[in-house]
Amino acid sequence: MALLSIYMVYRKVVAILGVGGVGKTIFAYRILKISDTPVLTLRPSYYRIYLGDLEVDLVDVPGQRVFDVAMKFASFKIPVIDRLIYMYDVTNYESLFAISELHTLFIERGSQVAKG
Repeated sequence: MALLSIYMVYRKVVAILGVGGVGKTIFAYRILKISDTPVLTLRPSYYRIYLGDLEVDLVDVPGQRVFDVAMKFASFKIPVIDRLIYMYDVTNYESLFAISELHTLFIERGSQVAKG
């Protein structure tokens, strides 16, 4: 009788959000240890990393303004987003204010991940 080993992988989807120029793609590249210089992100980028038995899909959401980011995020074909990472530029107050606007938009539209 052969011993069947089941390796279960738990999957999480994490979206990286913020207005243009705050470093979302650079952040993703650093997590992935990619040394290339990122270019302007025009469409969502998906990256997969493995941490032990955890599989994490990072979604780099493009957009220069709050409305762009919200619309591109809403167009995803991903049924569940487990976590949101909001990014802003500490030297730019508008980018911090944009996070508040994004978060409010998601809550108004009934996003469960934004509430948790």
